[in-house]
Amino acid sequence: GRYKEHQRKLRVPSVRMLMLDMVPQDDRWNVEDEWLGFFMRNNNCGLLNVLSTTKLWSDRAGKSRSTKTKAKISASLMGHSVSNEARKRMNEADKYYYYSPEVRKQMSAKKKTWWAVPENRELMRAKRKAWWAVPKNRELMRKAQRR
Repeated sequence: GRYKEHQRKLRVPSVRMLMLDMVPQDDRWNVEDEWLGFFMRNNNCGLLNVLSTTKLWSDRAGKSRSTKTKAKISASLMGHSVSNEARKRMNEADKYYYYSPEVRKQMSAKKKTWWAVPENRELMRAKRKAWWAVPKNRELMRKAQRR
């Protein structure tokens, strides 16, 4: 569950202040709830680097964690539990902020499996025809039976 307000303020205040300093002025007010989304959007903003040099961070997580995991860990360092809401927001952030529209187009193009592409479906249908359903092979069968 979430920490009580006073407990939350006590935990790792320096990191929180550091984070606050990195949040653009307009975003200051919704930091308590929105910082995770912000962090995901700006995951190159230095918080990760600072955290990765602190002992706390390296104890809690191997260096090879994904950004999402790191966000979760830093959330717990900062006395937040990562709520489902925040998780949703992180996924949103993944969708909209990590990749430019062009890259996103490329990705969705790549994502299509071979058999999901219409032309390939046709190919498959052609291939799927049983051996004896092909006219030429029917002829062969007839000949074989005559023998």
